[in-house]
Parts: sequence; structure tokens; C-alpha cells
Amino acid sequence: MDLDNWKRSWTVCTDNTDVHRAVAYYRPGTQDRIDGQVLFLNISREPGTKVRQTSTSPG
Repeated sequence: MDLDNWKRSWTVCTDNTDVHRAVAYYRPGTQDRIDGQVLFLNISREPGTKVRQTSTSPG
């Protein structure tokens, strides 16, 4: 199934190296802070484009 008029984009980049930031990201199940940039893949509206819808099972 396709989502019409949507596109994938890397829209957020968080500097996780700054220990003074209120928000931080850790490796799952640990207290190990990820030392680097954290990128988020999103979808956003874009006329004339398509995103293929996929599904995954958690776990």
C-alpha cells in the first residue's frame, strides 16, 4: 500500500553529545548515553510523491 502525497525525510537531528541538554537518548535497556547525533526519519506531506507503507512487528 502506498501513501500518496507523502515523502520520507530526515527532519530532526539532535546533538546527544551535549551533557547539559534536558533531553538525552540512551542505548535501549541501558544507561549508556549515545555519544553522537541522533537522527529521526519522518514522513511529511509533499504533493506528487508516494511512500510505500511497510509494517514491522515489535520485538
